[in-house]
Amino acid sequence: MNPAVSQLDEQTELTKANAIIDKLMKTSPEVICLMEQSLENITDYERSLCEDNLRDEFEDALLQGGISPEIACTLAQLMAYNTVRDVGCCVCNGALFFIFTYYICAVLELWLIQL
Repeated sequence: MNPAVSQLDEQTELTKANAIIDKLMKTSPEVICLMEQSLENITDYERSLCEDNLRDEFEDALLQGGISPEIACTLAQLMAYNTVRDVGCCVCNGALFFIFTYYICAVLELWLIQL
């Protein structure tokens, strides 16, 4: 993230991004269809296509919602990956931001190692 952006601004932007994704997952017919499709018994290639399409939908919605491109790109990839693999996050004692940040860092670290 941009070092000039304060932690509060980052938290606000992540909260806004989460709300955008949450709304999209409940209201967008395209996203709902892709999510349902990813739960079916499909090949790895088909699952990869679902992930790519979800990432595009998520990223477009985040950008239209005013989320910065660097956050939109990263978060869209993360959410698409987790969605097709049925991974979720939960809130524990109001520590969502810390858990979410730690989780993103851990996932990105694994992803970068694989490159």
